[in-house]
Amino acid sequence: MQSMLCSRNVGGTPLSARNYRAPIICYTQRRQAVQQPYLARKMIQSYPLLAHTSSTRLCSYSAEKEAIFRGFYCNTETAVVSELAQSEGQRLGIQNDDWFYGEFSFEAITSLLQTINPKEGEVFLDLGSGMGKAVLAAALTQPFSECRGVEFLPAVHAYAEKAAEMYDASSKAAQGTLESSSGGESVWPRHCPQVKLEVGDFRAVDMTTADVIYCFATCFSRDVVDYLDMSFTVLKPGTRVLMASKALTCPDLRPWDPPVVQVEMSHTGGTLPVFVYERI
Repeated sequence: MQSMLCSRNVGGTPLSARNYRAPIICYTQRRQAVQQPYLARKMIQSYPLLAHTSSTRLCSYSAEKEAIFRGFYCNTETAVVSELAQSEGQRLGIQNDDWFYGEFSFEAITSLLQTINPKEGEVFLDLGSGMGKAVLAAALTQPFSECRGVEFLPAVHAYAEKAAEMYDASSKAAQGTLESSSGGESVWPRHCPQVKLEVGDFRAVDMTTADVIYCFATCFSRDVVDYLDMSFTVLKPGTRVLMASKALTCPDLRPWDPPVVQVEMSHTGGTLPVFVYERI
């Protein structure tokens, strides 16, 4: 769930171990197909669609929560945001012929997060948070203490801010009714995660406080993935990393079990592999 802003020919410092600061470089699927080693491709083929997991296993998912989530984005269309991302990039002077905005459904992202066993009090971080959908889905369904997101495009981030304001208002209102409610379990947890969304370059973000890092990296170039590979060496042990469509080679990360899952995209009906790791 994020905007994929990209330009292949933007000036910047060459990539090195610690000084890569050029603007994010990304490509659309038709310009650069996802290139994975043969073994990774075999792994991808061996796992079923995560979104098709039986609902009895999605203990944190409910139709009521999804209805609340949809209410945050009732007047927002993915196609419109994709066009907005293109115009925003042009306004910022970043030229590129192809643009891409991708996201997973609420149920799919909930199921994906369940695979890494979120623990109470952990921190969730979305690198390239777009409209904030993954962040708010995590806040609604998982026992995190804090859910954070960083988005590069201000115009796209504005949608996230509006949704976060609705989340804050709804969660605060719900907390006031928990003690007086009777019968059945409340849709809202007794302690709702704090949501923090910011606009900027995720390379300036401190990742060491995160316990779960999510990145919809479909259109990230190899340079950006390499940068993340290097950055993830500083993560604290036990941190789980979810990388949509791009495998990592960081020696400090070990594959999770399962190491890769197929997740359905809400806007296209297609699927993407998500590579799952743990910092050792």
